Amino acid sequence: MKKGFTLVELLGVIVLLGVIILVAAPSLIRTNKTAKANEQKDFEATLQTVCESYLEVHSDTYYNVLTMNGSSKLIRIQDLITEGYLKADLKNPQTAKTISEEQKALKATNSGNGIICEYVNNGATINLKKTKINWPAGVTFNYKDYTAMDASGNDLTNQVKTDFSQINVNAPGRYVATYSLNYAGTTITEKQYVIISSAATNLEEQFEFTGSEQTFIVPQDGNYIITAAGAHGTFGNRFNYNGTTKEGGQGAVISGTFNLNKGDILTIIVGGQGSITQAIAKDGTSGAGGGGTFILKQVSALDNAKANYQFTKNSSYYEILLVAAGGGGANDTAYNNAATQGCDGIATTFISPANFTAYSSEATTGLSSTALGINQFIKYDLVGSEFTKNSGVCQGGYGGGGCSDNTPSYGGGWSGNSYCTNSFSSGSNTAGSTGGNAEANGYVTILKQ
Repeated sequence: MKKGFTLVELLGVIVLLGVIILVAAPSLIRTNKTAKANEQKDFEATLQTVCESYLEVHSDTYYNVLTMNGSSKLIRIQDLITEGYLKADLKNPQTAKTISEEQKALKATNSGNGIICEYVNNGATINLKKTKINWPAGVTFNYKDYTAMDASGNDLTNQVKTDFSQINVNAPGRYVATYSLNYAGTTITEKQYVIISSAATNLEEQFEFTGSEQTFIVPQDGNYIITAAGAHGTFGNRFNYNGTTKEGGQGAVISGTFNLNKGDILTIIVGGQGSITQAIAKDGTSGAGGGGTFILKQVSALDNAKANYQFTKNSSYYEILLVAAGGGGANDTAYNNAATQGCDGIATTFISPANFTAYSSEATTGLSSTALGINQFIKYDLVGSEFTKNSGVCQGGYGGGGCSDNTPSYGGGWSGNSYCTNSFSSGSNTAGSTGGNAEANGYVTILKQ
């Protein structure tokens, strides 16, 4: 006859099981937490990828977010579902609800180092149907093709305030219209580029910052007014600095008239604002210089009479038409314990063939002790300088933006001295405005007379 377990034996088994549970439980809990954390990471990575893809496809609507540091916009989840970017049954691991049930939004923000997309249930956005618009001269500007909404899709359009005070409809050129919305104590702002054109002056093309070379093929013989603007510099290292701070300099705006022939090919480099990552010590880097904006005409051969402003790159010949200087970066404020503002790009004393100063001979991808320009284009395709110190990173703007250690840095452009960068023009009727571009990135407009 088999005996059953004694009470002591049963108690021993129970105690043993308890010990096993006590030992195994933390590991099981950690495994469960790790699995949930991984699910959340996968969910966020999916939204980030979808967000970036959506912005690229809808680049006209979201132009500001793609190009302007600090700009942000909301993308409705329902729009992403309707257009097939997301499935309605995708679940948020934190809530176990589907994205269709939650009806939130993605907030896309340009951080200066890329696009950050967040899953949010509050906030608001202004949607401009066009971020660039042509408008006839002499007609009062009153653009109304815009909407505004919050993250839940509520219409806020009637709360948008407009500022068209900069626009002179009687003077052909490029202007900025501003739209703002106050939501939950925060002012949301969007900008729209407005080109005023007349029968005598017709816009042929406008170029914004892309981070790469662009091309314009002249459609017909004639005189063209070309306007170029350099990019804005940034502030420098401010680690544990509590005093008065200074920003980077603004880019120059310069224009000239050029006689061009049908089929002429212009190479256009629009300067971009650089970026800075703060150091983890007082000794970091300067601010990043803004990139210069360059308009170059491709020519079939070099002309000795134009030797001052023609050059060769990779067996191709170029003639320099315009260079708009970028703004300089501020100094390493924490290291110096005092702030020095970046120099505005200089346009009023521009260099011309009649008043020639050779362009900078320095070309580098590290620290830059002078303005980077044509030689930087020849050797390094106008990439900006880069400098790292104590985890602080200065990345000069595309278009030859410079970086320094402790002093202010140069903006990209023609030539420089005392941390200020000059512009250049080989055209007639040249005019300019030192520090005339308050926007982050440069631009180019081409108008035919």
